[in-house]
Amino acid sequence: MEHIKWWYSSYENEDDNDNFSSLKRMYPESDLPKFNVGDEVMLVDDFINVNNNYINYPYTQGDYEKLKEIKNKNNHLIIQKIVYNITDKIIYYYFEKFKNYLGEPTLKPYLKRIDYNTPKKMVYEYLSFNEFLFESTEEVAFVISDELMDILSEIDHPISKRLMSDSDYTTKSTITLLDIIDGVNNMWYFVNSVKAIQYIVDKGGNPTFSRELFKYKKDIFDAHKSSIKIGKIIRKLYGDDYKETEIESFVNEYKKMFIVDFDLIDIVKGEKINYWYRYHNYTNMYDSPLCNSCMAGNDQNSYIDFYAVNSDKVSLVIMYEDETKNKIKARALLWKIDKMDGVNVNNVFFMDRVYFNSESDKNSMIKYAEQNGWYHKLKQNSLSSEEIYDPNTKQYEEISFTITDIKYPDNHKFPYVDTIKYLNIDNNLITNNYGNESKINYYVLHETDGSLDGICWSKFYNRFLKYSGNVIYARVSNNLHDYLYTNDCIYLDMYDNWYSKEFIKESDMIEIEKLPNNRKYLIFKGDAIFSNKYNKYYWKHDVRKIDDEYFPYTEIVRSNNLDTFLLKEDAVRVIIDDYSTNYTNDNIEDLNENNLKNFEFDYDYLPKDRTDLYFEYIGLYFITEYKKIIKNVNENK
Repeated sequence: MEHIKWWYSSYENEDDNDNFSSLKRMYPESDLPKFNVGDEVMLVDDFINVNNNYINYPYTQGDYEKLKEIKNKNNHLIIQKIVYNITDKIIYYYFEKFKNYLGEPTLKPYLKRIDYNTPKKMVYEYLSFNEFLFESTEEVAFVISDELMDILSEIDHPISKRLMSDSDYTTKSTITLLDIIDGVNNMWYFVNSVKAIQYIVDKGGNPTFSRELFKYKKDIFDAHKSSIKIGKIIRKLYGDDYKETEIESFVNEYKKMFIVDFDLIDIVKGEKINYWYRYHNYTNMYDSPLCNSCMAGNDQNSYIDFYAVNSDKVSLVIMYEDETKNKIKARALLWKIDKMDGVNVNNVFFMDRVYFNSESDKNSMIKYAEQNGWYHKLKQNSLSSEEIYDPNTKQYEEISFTITDIKYPDNHKFPYVDTIKYLNIDNNLITNNYGNESKINYYVLHETDGSLDGICWSKFYNRFLKYSGNVIYARVSNNLHDYLYTNDCIYLDMYDNWYSKEFIKESDMIEIEKLPNNRKYLIFKGDAIFSNKYNKYYWKHDVRKIDDEYFPYTEIVRSNNLDTFLLKEDAVRVIIDDYSTNYTNDNIEDLNENNLKNFEFDYDYLPKDRTDLYFEYIGLYFITEYKKIIKNVNENK
């Protein structure tokens, strides 16, 4: 009896065996009732070892039972339905079959052949699902999660270096998508390559392309992740490349990353939160989440006052560098929760995003939270919708937290908040999920300059104002601006600014005519200058001073030669330099009435009564220096 044959094809042409975009099977019709296990064929009437293997199912308490029936669900699908008739009880198991390999059945018993000597009877025993998946030989791009990569980068060991080097979407392996398991330090998640390939094929993709794995990696991981001990993964990946002692030493180094020293962890409140937020109190470790915190600078420290004044609602969990307790290497906000999923709660705490220098520091903070029965984030990011660890169920799920009776610091500045970031100023509460309420009632704490998007504090009214077209930033005193409603303000065109009506009323104002178009403007009297000659006030930038008197700039000219201003009526424009045009070789000494067009001149102004400084020639005025070089000019003329 022949084995079932499988091949891959992306077209109807059976000779195209290089693509994996679709899967087909062919077989002799007479050979349907059979099932492959590894490289063997399992037949009807083969014996199954059920002794103590399926103790959760009461009708499987015997040594061996026969396989009664094998049904093919669909000739063109990779699903087969196996029926075991055991003690008159029918139990259905669904297996996925991919190139002669078993997948996950509904009830999760797995088989492997253990007796090769019994003629015409193959005896199989139970094999755990996670171990069973290791039997596949199909390969896909080898990928490690970012979190596991961060941990491996801190382990100085040949195996960790090789793992990181191989995780490049080009190295192929029978397992992929390695990731850590929270709370477990001797096992990793993995995805069997067969599962990954099958998922991509089902999506119509080509698993030979690494980009397909990258595209679907989250969905594949969520649907098909399994767990197994780290040592077995290393042996699966690298065979006999490493001795058992080398693998053991690597696993021990990995476990050290999760060793917790709770004596270095402390909780602070009030102004101490401001102190430990400052970057100069961190252990220097560039490019770490802690040192890259956007709220660590001195300029941002005043925004942390928000936490300080709410000391009954929020604390700061810190992890010292060492016993001297001079610097910290990790921190996280600790919120006291008033409502969880809309229900009032007592003595419930949530540890927000951990800012850390190393993965081991982060792990210590999370362990500390779990030891104290606190809720904490699955991933250390700025998402408000991130899954949260429930210390009661030991599961990760989306949970809504609310803190009520929020107070505001005197500066009314706000920090950037990662998770519990939605502020309702009408009810003085903050939450990570406003649920079915209108978003318009909430403002997001996600600015790094202390402001709050969509809302502002007005000292003038002593309350928050919602940004709208009728709220502006206006001057309310000589040195102070504030947010006011436009109805309470006046716009002054001369200053291109808004002013409170009260400030205008209390100020000495005057109306002037702005030069050169004499348009009328209302200005502060301190910005006006009175001209005795014209008996009126002018905008201070529209006048020039001549001999202790002010004149409008439209009535004066400047003498650069004398570095002073002159009244137009008392000044004469004189030529101080010449530029001959390119098409003539005329020089200034050749100047006459007929070739004036060949010259361009620079001018200045001189007093009319200073005839010693200029002279007239052919209807033009020149500085005295030109007398010696212009032909036919009478020195005494």
